[in-house]
Amino acid sequence: ADHEPRRSADRALRLGAEHLARRQVDGGWRKKGVADEVGVDASLTALCVRVLLTLRADFYDRPLHYPTFGARIGDGVVNVVPMAPDELEQAAEGPAARAGVSIAPSLLASLLTDVVGQPGALPLFQYTLTELFDRRAGGKLDLETYEAMGGLRGALTRRADDLFSELTEPERAAARQLFLRLVTIADTDEWSRRRVPASEIVGLDVDVVHLKAVIDAFGGARLLTFDRDQVSGSPTVEVAHEALLTEWERLRVWIEEARDDVRTQARLATAGAEWRSSGENRDYLLSASRLDEFDEWAKLTTLSLTASERAYLDASVAEAEAIAAVEEERAAREMALGRRSKRRLWGLAATIAVLVAAGLFVVISALLPDGPSVVLFTLADDDSTFGEAMKIGLDRAAAEYSIEERVVEFSVDPVEELRALSEESPDLILMDSFVGAALDEVAPDFPDVSYMLIDVEDLTLDLALPNVSMSAIREGGGSYLMGVAAAGKTTTGKVGFVSVQTPGFDDWIAGFVAGVEDTDPSVDVLVKWIGTTETAESGADFFGYAFGRAAPEAKVLANELIDEGADVIFHVAGISGREGVTTGVVEQSSSSDTPLWVIGVDADQFAGASEAERAVLLTSMIKRTDLEVFDAIGAFVEGRFTPGVTELNLKTGHVGFSLLGDGIAELVPDLEAARDAIIDGSIVVPDFIQPIPGWPSPDIMIEVVSDGDACRNAGAEPIVTMGDTVTFHIRNDSELALVHFANVDDTGLTTAEITDDFGWLDRVRTQGGRLTFPGGTTQVHARATRSQMILSCFDRASGTVLEPLIIPVAQP
Repeated sequence: ADHEPRRSADRALRLGAEHLARRQVDGGWRKKGVADEVGVDASLTALCVRVLLTLRADFYDRPLHYPTFGARIGDGVVNVVPMAPDELEQAAEGPAARAGVSIAPSLLASLLTDVVGQPGALPLFQYTLTELFDRRAGGKLDLETYEAMGGLRGALTRRADDLFSELTEPERAAARQLFLRLVTIADTDEWSRRRVPASEIVGLDVDVVHLKAVIDAFGGARLLTFDRDQVSGSPTVEVAHEALLTEWERLRVWIEEARDDVRTQARLATAGAEWRSSGENRDYLLSASRLDEFDEWAKLTTLSLTASERAYLDASVAEAEAIAAVEEERAAREMALGRRSKRRLWGLAATIAVLVAAGLFVVISALLPDGPSVVLFTLADDDSTFGEAMKIGLDRAAAEYSIEERVVEFSVDPVEELRALSEESPDLILMDSFVGAALDEVAPDFPDVSYMLIDVEDLTLDLALPNVSMSAIREGGGSYLMGVAAAGKTTTGKVGFVSVQTPGFDDWIAGFVAGVEDTDPSVDVLVKWIGTTETAESGADFFGYAFGRAAPEAKVLANELIDEGADVIFHVAGISGREGVTTGVVEQSSSSDTPLWVIGVDADQFAGASEAERAVLLTSMIKRTDLEVFDAIGAFVEGRFTPGVTELNLKTGHVGFSLLGDGIAELVPDLEAARDAIIDGSIVVPDFIQPIPGWPSPDIMIEVVSDGDACRNAGAEPIVTMGDTVTFHIRNDSELALVHFANVDDTGLTTAEITDDFGWLDRVRTQGGRLTFPGGTTQVHARATRSQMILSCFDRASGTVLEPLIIPVAQP
């Protein structure tokens, strides 16, 4: 079995010898005749060819995996041991002397002390000498300069930190993306430097100008080295000193945090390279299970992908969608025929239910073949408390009303995905208000399908369609009760509030502050907003970040509130608050002199909490979204489907508070009294507070007038720079009830494209929106993060879209 490989090796040696025989090398060999004179078959060993391989000690086991190669390498190994002190001294003084520079004896002694016996110190030794040479005073390298640099290990890391501190925020983000590409992580979790083609770096989804600034800075300081690939000749970049990967604290933290992402990216890049090498053969695209893994990872990772990696992933997704579309179309045709006839029967049952007793309706409905088909149309992988509550309500309705239930998740284009779902002719489609714009485009085309929007935030949303019903839970009353609880529990006289920087949550902060002030006016409310810091993401992913992935930022904000004296913190930030704020309070509680408490939101967070979390959970403001979904389905099944908006609140039983936990018992009488006063109208909860506590002071204020035709700048021409916080102060001089949105956009859309329809909202994500009526004013806050800011105004009821105000954004 070993003969065939051996013959292949012999053939390779022969070809190599013939190649050498044809070369002219320093005049010592003729262009032909070497093979003839020595005999290729019998005298290969007569060729004076020596091969020298260098191999790092930590990679020594790799060639031993190959028996033939490993057997031959053993006899010729020469181990390069660490340099002795006299050798190090010679390595330092020799080059210095040739350059006309001397090294102070005290410096040389310190250098040798720091280097001798330290593994991996030689590259640092080399770099430090280079830095010392650059900082020399006259013709001498001295100890004072060495100590000012931070010694052997400090020279490298301090230089890297100094360079990093001089970068702008976008450049710092680009630096992280660059350096994480310059590292490879082994299965043993050890990492080493990686030589990367320049084409891969340029292909990253990172601003090229920022990336070039980083490369120039670190390359100029000799922390990056540049070369060309010996095979392709294309330029490459790599970390100049591997010690940087372990000694530079910032880089080490980046690698630790992203080690799984770096591995996954490497696997994706390898698979994509195989696909391209195959001529983009479909067989090399990701299979269903692997596609789910990589697609989910790509949505959540903080690593930027290259254009080629993104193209491979997109091609895999497109192939999977094409296959799924064929199958879904077949299934839809089969289901549609049966559903049309079934809907007629359920319509008859609903009519009878209006005319006779409910008990008779149950008997009649039991005679029907199946219940109505109800689909929950929700965001893919929505594991938020809100998403879970909607599914609980759907399951309860399925058990009580015998409906045919299904959950359909959208991820890319809600309009087209909702249209495809509607073509299957389900009886009822439930969705949250996030996809209200999609419903506006789809519902008119499917009058036989009923739609229900759950938990509508904007009560001015008026689709005016007979097959669309909406419900909205008003949270202000519940937030007021949480203010009562916080003010009644605090012993420091300070309470905290953590939420997401979006004007859509004004009623939350307004209700909480009112509850605190009405209970004890001496208590201070300290407010922190997720999304005001430089770590906040903008664009379409802002809300996904703020409510789902900002737990580290939320934890920092909770710690800041505790340091400022707050001992009760109410968070309204979804998963980010549940995981970040609660964790911060738990960790601080063990060392705090006063008891610390946290107030949850949306669902009773006591049920799923750990023992440590339960010890600090005071209560939770509960939104009964599950009951909202259950009631909506019940109304449809029983023939009470009503177009328009149904408002739900404390009085309807859709808002409440948790009674679990040891800390809430003493507060229950005050909470129940406040709840009853809100229900009977004795307490009126405000839905807006101005100025908003904790809101960042704007860098720039822009006065805007909406006159019914356009949003116009009413003041001097503003100069907005990347990173500025901007407040638009808008006066409505039109006769329309306009909803105003501030958007950050770098798509390069023209005014005509923007005002053509609402489709652009899928590409340009709102940072904040406020309603203002004719004659009124409002404020919209946004951060400049792209090449331009767009303030657009339109009337949701009539669909009138005004000409937007476009503000250019300059680079800093």
